[in-house]
Amino acid sequence: MPTYHVALSFTRPQDCGDPELFALFGDAVKEATCVAIEISPVRLIIDCEPAAIDVLETVLRVALAARGGSLEQMVARPI
Repeated sequence: MPTYHVALSFTRPQDCGDPELFALFGDAVKEATCVAIEISPVRLIIDCEPAAIDVLETVLRVALAARGGSLEQMVARPI
């Protein structure tokens, strides 16, 4: 599986601290069938198949929107 650096630009949901954000990102990574190597408030390092990147973007958009936030941009680059 390739490894990707995923840069995120988003509007944080109101009343969502870092622990909740890490959990949201972690759940999204799992749902997209990726393996998290590193999760931070601005980036992810993940292992996954290329097709999972689109799934991850969709899952993140939906998860953030459900909590009142939004995903503005996601850029995934292989490393």
